[in-house]
Order: sequence, then C-alpha cells, then structure tokens
Amino acid sequence: MTGWDGRSRGSPIGYRIFGITIKALGLWPAYFLLGLVVIYYAIFSGKARNISFQFFRQRLGYGILRSGVAVVRHFYSFGVAMIDRVAVVSGASQKFEFLFDGEEHLIRMSEEGKGGLIIGAHFGNWNLSAHFLSRVPGPMGVLLYDDEWEKIKDTLSRLENNQLGEGRVVFIAMREDLSHIVRMKEFLGQGGLLAIHGDRFRPGARTFRTSFLGAPAPVPAGPFILAATLDVPVSFSIAIKESAQRYHLYATPPRNYSAGPLNVRQKATACMEDFFLWLEPFVRRYPHQWYNFYDFWPEKISNPNATLAKKLV
Repeated sequence: MTGWDGRSRGSPIGYRIFGITIKALGLWPAYFLLGLVVIYYAIFSGKARNISFQFFRQRLGYGILRSGVAVVRHFYSFGVAMIDRVAVVSGASQKFEFLFDGEEHLIRMSEEGKGGLIIGAHFGNWNLSAHFLSRVPGPMGVLLYDDEWEKIKDTLSRLENNQLGEGRVVFIAMREDLSHIVRMKEFLGQGGLLAIHGDRFRPGARTFRTSFLGAPAPVPAGPFILAATLDVPVSFSIAIKESAQRYHLYATPPRNYSAGPLNVRQKATACMEDFFLWLEPFVRRYPHQWYNFYDFWPEKISNPNATLAKKLV
C-alpha cells in the first residue's frame, strides 16, 4: 500500500544555515533566502511538486494555473514553518504572537494527572508545540520515528540557546523492538501528555481507510488503536500560522475513547473519523500548510466538494 517513505523534509544543515541567518540578520532576511531555496525545489523536486499540484488540482478543485501558483506557495509555506521553528527554538519567540483556543483543555488534562494523548497532523507547525504548551504544568512527550528523533537531536545540538531544555519535552522514538511501548506507558502513567501524529504511516503499517477532502485515503491505525485501548483522555490539536507573525493553537475538549461497550476496532474507528472530520475544515481553509508531500490519496478519485459523510473503514 502507498504511504510515507519514512523520510521527513528539512535537513540539519538547512536548519543551521537558517539559524545563523536569523541570528546575524533577522527573520525577514531568512524568509528572503528561503525564496531562493523554493525556486530550486520548485524546479528540481519533481515528485514533491507533482504531489503538491495534484493536491490542489484534484482535492481542492483549483484550475491549472492556480494550482501551479499554489505549489510555489506550498513550498514556501513549508520553508517558513521550518524557519519559524528554528527561530522559536533558538529563543526568538518574542517575534511572534501566539493565540490559544482550547489550551484550557490540555491544562485540565495535565492537572488531572491521568496522562493523555494529543493527536495532531503534519499540518501547520506542530514543532512549536513545546512553546505553545509551556503553560501546561505536567510533562509533555512526543512519539516519533527513530530516524526523525536522530534528526531532531542533531539539529538541536547545532542550534545555540535552544529553548526546549532537558526534561521539558520528552521525545520517545518508535523502535522495531517495540521498546517504545514500555516507555510510552510509563510516561502516561506519570501523568504526561503524549503527542502523536494521526495522518502518516510507513509502508507495511496497519491502516484504516477514511474519506478526506472528498476521496478515500489510507491512514495509520496505530494512534487511534492507542486511543481506543489506553484509559486516558484524548484531544486533537494543531498550531496554524494565521499571519506573518501570528500562530494559533487549537485543541479539542478531551474524550476517553476507551470507554463504552464497543469493541476496540469500533472505538478506534470512531476516534479516527472524529479526527479527520475535525481536521478537514482547517486544511480547506489553510491548504498551503498541509505538509504531506507524498501520495496521500493513492486512489485517483476527483470529487473536491465531497465531505466525510461517506466513511470507508
């Protein structure tokens, strides 16, 4: 089955170059430098360019010319997210305004001390969650693939004055020996809130199917099975860039999907459907912040006006 190949875009060298630029010249010169990088990728990154074009053309119904322009904006938006990430982690968060819608739900989850799952997506700027959630009293964790963790460690080691700090955010890398399951349960048992992505999977992983932006798509089963089996509250959360210097965090009221008489698959399916139903309006409003540069919809069905009314599971 088609899926993400396990490689995230953005290299440690790129982070370091932009970090130096931000420190020496400021944020806007870094954005200008990004424009040159975007031109390069728009010309030479054929696979990502085609995926982006099809996203706007098929899923959102844009015309050919509008889709072509949207691809450039898409690449630029992704680069801006990377630059903003470097700026905030390097201690320049004062350059941005941060708005909160639902932060109280995450604070309450943390204060109750039962642990909890925060399901997000590769949409907006999830990497800024450490800053957004600085007012959440308990421990915060992120579950990610082992190669992504190695890249993050390398990146943070190269950035001066990084603001994540030891112990503030716990990164749990998913291992082939499944040792991360033990760490994850221990972390939740300590009352921690664990963030996990619900939109991306590696080849061979167990999947569900749902309708998203008008077409059926395979999505990872793992995050939603966790929500259905762990006796912890679950919240959906994303951080969207609304203007040049303003980010907005959204989080839903928590729900315990493990409760009730349904079986695990039915509970997991309910969580999955709720998540993508909640996410879709945001992606339609801010499509340039959708950062899945792979064939998310392997079945070629064009119907941009469809909704999640028809669920395929």
